[in-house]
Amino acid sequence: MPRLVVNATTDEPKHIRKLTERGQMETMEKPKIEHSVFIEGRLWFDKTYGNTYFSNRVWVDGKIAFNMGMEYGYEEQYAHRAIKELHKRGYFEGEKTPSVWEIRDEMGIDLYKVATYGKKSDLFKEGN
Repeated sequence: MPRLVVNATTDEPKHIRKLTERGQMETMEKPKIEHSVFIEGRLWFDKTYGNTYFSNRVWVDGKIAFNMGMEYGYEEQYAHRAIKELHKRGYFEGEKTPSVWEIRDEMGIDLYKVATYGKKSDLFKEGN
C-alpha cells in the first residue's frame, strides 16, 4: 500500500504526496470529510478456534472511501480500526488518531457505525 506524506511546505496543507511503489512522489488532492462518516462492519466468529474477525466498508459523505479486508478483533475494534485507517489516509490531521467523541463533538462530523455478524464469505474484500 502506498505511504501518504503530508506536504509540509504550507501552514495548512491542501495536498498530500503519495509515495509510489517505485519510490516516486505523486501529489494528490487531500481527502476531506464534509459531513459524515459511516462505518459498515461485518463480523465473523470462528467456532473452531474461538476467534472473532471483522472487515469494514467505510463511507465518507455518502460515497465509498475504501474497504478493509479481514482482521482479527471483536466488539468495537472494527470502528476503531476504520478510524485509524481514515487518519492514515489523510482524512484527519495531526499525529494522534482522533477518538469517536472527538470526531463527533469537536470536529462536528456525523459518525455512524453498524456491525452485523455473518458467515466468513460475507466479509468485505480489501480494496480501493
